Amino acid sequence: MKYSSSYRRESIVKLATNFARKQLISFGTCIGKFTKNGACRLHITALDFLAPYAKHKVWAKPGAEQSFMYGNHVLKSGLGRLTETTAANQARSEER
Repeated sequence: MKYSSSYRRESIVKLATNFARKQLISFGTCIGKFTKNGACRLHITALDFLAPYAKHKVWAKPGAEQSFMYGNHVLKSGLGRLTETTAANQARSEER
């Protein structure tokens, strides 16, 4: 059995209670699914909900964005812009 995680506004939840469970197929926005090992894999639909809480943001060029949508990594040449507070070597500076 596959488990998924979804976001539901409270107003939609209240409206959904008007329908029987057998009549209701689904509601809300799927933001990710859990693997057999229990890890959560986020979907692209989760970005709208997570973006306001991000410390650093990255903008990709259109070509790199298309490549990312097909499951590839974003290369350094595909970066369009970074937030000003992002350090050059963010991962290395956090380890020290």
